[in-house]
Amino acid sequence: MQSSSSGDIAGMKHGVPRDRIYRASLDALGGLAFWVDANGRIVDSNANFREVMGYSQDVLSFKDIGELGELPFGADWPDFWNKVLWGTAQRLEGVLKSSSGRRIAVQMTFRTIESAQGPLLFVFATPLDVSDEEHADLVHVYETQRILDEILHVSLQPICMEEMLDRALDVILSSPSFALLRKGAIFLAKGGETLSLVAQRGLHPALLSLCSTVRFGQCLCGLAAREHKVIFTDHVDERHETVYDGMTPHGHYCVPILSHGELLGVFNTYVPEGYERSARDETMLGMVSNVLALAICVRRSLDELEYMAHRDALTHLPNRMLFYDRLEQAIVHAKRNHLGLSVFFIDLDRFKQVNDGLGHETGDALLVQVAKRLLCCVRESDTVARLGGDEFTMVLAGVANRESAGKVARKVIQALKRPFTVLGHQCRIGASIGIAVFPDDGSGPEALVRHADQAMYEAKKQRQAYAFYQGEVFQA
Repeated sequence: MQSSSSGDIAGMKHGVPRDRIYRASLDALGGLAFWVDANGRIVDSNANFREVMGYSQDVLSFKDIGELGELPFGADWPDFWNKVLWGTAQRLEGVLKSSSGRRIAVQMTFRTIESAQGPLLFVFATPLDVSDEEHADLVHVYETQRILDEILHVSLQPICMEEMLDRALDVILSSPSFALLRKGAIFLAKGGETLSLVAQRGLHPALLSLCSTVRFGQCLCGLAAREHKVIFTDHVDERHETVYDGMTPHGHYCVPILSHGELLGVFNTYVPEGYERSARDETMLGMVSNVLALAICVRRSLDELEYMAHRDALTHLPNRMLFYDRLEQAIVHAKRNHLGLSVFFIDLDRFKQVNDGLGHETGDALLVQVAKRLLCCVRESDTVARLGGDEFTMVLAGVANRESAGKVARKVIQALKRPFTVLGHQCRIGASIGIAVFPDDGSGPEALVRHADQAMYEAKKQRQAYAFYQGEVFQA
């Protein structure tokens, strides 16, 4: 997946999502929907609102809500705004006036949503001269819009993918206008062949293991994944391969989550036995699926940006920022548990000759191989970072004495002594290592790194050696 800018990720204009999938879902809604900022300006609207009012969004953007007709708050918009923010005055009647002068009596529901630019009011207007059936449909539309907005809001929170989908599932199962049992699950596609359970509500304990991984084509969720279409059943039929003792009668909607034809996952909802399949349900589920797809893509893009912000672009090792964060955490842990740690500052010998003589492409490829060898010299709990150029650092948690640190240093030097084959060239380099030990050589990150750097310059005088801060130099 390619990285995107933070502005592109959210696809926001005035804080309202403008993603193509989201817009298609929004414009498919009936009812009159629009968003208003603190100044009363109409910052966005759905297609139905624009059609009924006879204005384009460009025109609406220069209007404030008081110009739309005879509305209950009159000219006192700031006072009304504050009332809604504090949870009052959320449902009122008024009259909208279209560009042609047509008057439309409506009931308006106001709800606060968060955006990149601060709070907005989402306004959903229901015409009063509609039948009970039409009114029920519009209520259903409002619930759908609420779900879409809340899922998008959750997707932009600084939380992990699993928590985001967990919260999204709660939002989906909260709809009072959709006859769901409050049970369901969300799976993510893994490796093109299996689904992995990442969020669930109300599932029997037996299912948590039986459905932790589902093959494409297996049971109802696997069928939805394989066939890229909604799978519905109003009872436990032969396709329901996963069974357990005490399973009660029920049905399912299993809905694939797709983005440009790529399967991202499946969400599974439970319905009562004998439930009647409906086009209205499937329209809503399709919209929810589209917005879940958008939310997953947003979360992945944000995760990737977060990863790249803390990683060296060439070697994918932790960069300077993440290294210092890890070192600070290691020091806190060491102090709390009365432990030590060692910091290595590693400079490559003869790297400049390779980089200048064989070219930067060869030099970059060599650095990638060096990173891999360094990782093989330490434990998973240790940190290997690239500060830049041919300088690397290590944090060795719990390595508190010079004997243990020296053993690791010798291992690193021997590993980097071995010839490298890079882009058809055989390269020989080495390493000089400076070592600072906590707490003897410093109590904070800056002091430890500075002292390890100073020790490295002493080691550099002999090459392929390691030195302790204010201590001896050892030839490996």
